Amino acid sequence: MSKSIFQSPKKALMMVGATMFGAVILVGSEDREGALVHAAASVENNAAKASARQEFNANPQPMRQVQRSSEVIEIDGWAEDTDLIDDTSGFDPTPDEFDPADGDEYYLEDEF
Repeated sequence: MSKSIFQSPKKALMMVGATMFGAVILVGSEDREGALVHAAASVENNAAKASARQEFNANPQPMRQVQRSSEVIEIDGWAEDTDLIDDTSGFDPTPDEFDPADGDEYYLEDEF
């Protein structure tokens, strides 16, 4: 699609007409209510029915019994600095085929 829809007057008029038709269907007109008004009325009606069926309970009881754990975790205090440092064992970032004796060199990003 090398042309924009608004370069053709007929396509632009069709686009404006489709937009207006969609707005009338959703919002409505003076004579008829739109789909959004019907949806809002339906939500309000359902909310009114729900509040009439039950009262608000600030502290509801759970539907099922919760099993409490008997395990107690003891906190010894602050962690030592050596425990917080990762020793990075098991990973060697050097390439497998790197040998400085053969003339292999490291290149930094700004040296490319």
